[in-house]
Amino acid sequence: MNEKKAYYYYEKGKEKYISKDYVKARQFFEEFLKFNDNFADVHNYLGYIYYASNDLNRAIEHYKKAIELNPYYTEALINLVVILHSIGEFKKAEKYLDSLKKSEKVRGIADKYCIGKLANMHAEIANRYTSLFLYEEAANEYEKALRLAPDFPDIRLEYANVLRDLGRLEEAIVQYDEILIRKPHYVEALINMAIAYYKLGYLGFCINALKKAKEINPENRMLKAFLYLLENAKEVE
Repeated sequence: MNEKKAYYYYEKGKEKYISKDYVKARQFFEEFLKFNDNFADVHNYLGYIYYASNDLNRAIEHYKKAIELNPYYTEALINLVVILHSIGEFKKAEKYLDSLKKSEKVRGIADKYCIGKLANMHAEIANRYTSLFLYEEAANEYEKALRLAPDFPDIRLEYANVLRDLGRLEEAIVQYDEILIRKPHYVEALINMAIAYYKLGYLGFCINALKKAKEINPENRMLKAFLYLLENAKEVE
């Protein structure tokens, strides 16, 4: 609940900042910092807001904090250099200017909330590809999402299902296993892994996965019916 409230303040702060309502933007951003003081973007925004209101000391304080959190934050570095130069702090300005030269090829440091949002955006694009049966394109987007957020089990499950539907069954099973290592009671992962085993012809492994799923969720009627059919098929064999 606190996290949702915090990012409500963040999103509202950005909205007000973009519309140049800096008073309200500052209020929202300062509320956000009560929940999370380690967010470089917010300190950069506040730096500019205080600079615009001519409160240079606070502007410098926030820009320095943004750079402390992300030493390669180009906008914060430039803004801080401009302020320091304007107040005659030339040596300090040169020091931060030198930092810009080191930041050209360094990937930025992102907050995990932003990373999660980006991962979900890739997953949403992947979902749209899947709905059009463009599974290769979907798999590519899921891979991008998982590079950003490898611990998101729902995205990994969707990726595994796409691999399964592409016929890359062994790869799909590796992904299901990865999910179940982290979340062993994830019934959907067990059921979908069972389907992959069935497509490979590994009936025993398929039934074992379904039995584990049934232990976790014994009231799932479709699961029980599927397991009953497979166990009878095995007996016939």
